[in-house]
Formats: sequence, C-alpha cells, structure tokens
Amino acid sequence: MAIQKLTFNRKPTPLNPEFRPLYKMCVILLILKISSRSNTSSLLKLHFFSWMIKNEERRKQLISIVEDGNPQLPIFNIEPSLNQAILFLSSEGLIDTLVDRFKLTEKGGALIGEILDDATAFEKEIGFLNLIGKKFNEKKVDELLNHLSK
Repeated sequence: MAIQKLTFNRKPTPLNPEFRPLYKMCVILLILKISSRSNTSSLLKLHFFSWMIKNEERRKQLISIVEDGNPQLPIFNIEPSLNQAILFLSSEGLIDTLVDRFKLTEKGGALIGEILDDATAFEKEIGFLNLIGKKFNEKKVDELLNHLSK
C-alpha cells in the first residue's frame, strides 16, 4: 500500500529566549556594564560569560571558581549568535569596537540603564552578574584558556 498524499502543516515553533538576538544583545550589554572593568571586555570573556549565564549549574560553577578558587575550570562554547549580536550592537552605536576589546558606549549605557531600572527584566542574569561583579577579570579568562589548551 503506497501513500497517495502526504500533507505537512506548518506550526509555529517557539524560540528559546536565550537564542533570540535581542536577549543576546542585552546579555552582552549587562556583562559590559556589571562585570567588566571600565565597561570593556574581550570577545572571549563575553563568550565565556554568555555561556556560563545560561543555566543555574553553570552559574554555580563560576561562583565557585570566583569565591573558592575552584581549579576546575569549565569548557565553554563559542556561539556564532553572540558574534552576530556584537555586530548589531556595534552597528547601532551601543558598543565600540576597540583593537581587541568591546566597550559600552554612552548610548549603550543609557539603554542598559533602562533595563536595570526595570526590576522584572533579566532578574537571574543581573543577580548573577552582580554576585560575580568584576572579580572574574581578563587575566582569569586568559588563565582559563591556558589551562584548557594543555
């Protein structure tokens, strides 16, 4: 018995918020504002924080690294969507691209200020970044990479 007719009905597929471009852009701005010295960060640090911020287990792992000096450094992913979000933020004048860093602009600072003023927006992300603060700096990111490359 052969199939005479096959019909597909397109149904909307929900997109997980962490994959939405606007979410990625806001996370980048939050990282620059809350957890980066002089509102400036390397691409690698942005990727690392973006990866660690995604779920509770990873957040706890980074808190352990920062507070306890836990030597178990995690492996993390480099996400093309984060690079695309950075390009968009740069083209909109929300961040500046320096030689090897990205810096929050005044315009980006104003936008992130509005987000920080909304107590319901990005609660988990902001709470986590405030807890880490500026304790996980570029030097620690470099140490992480050196450790992973061995």
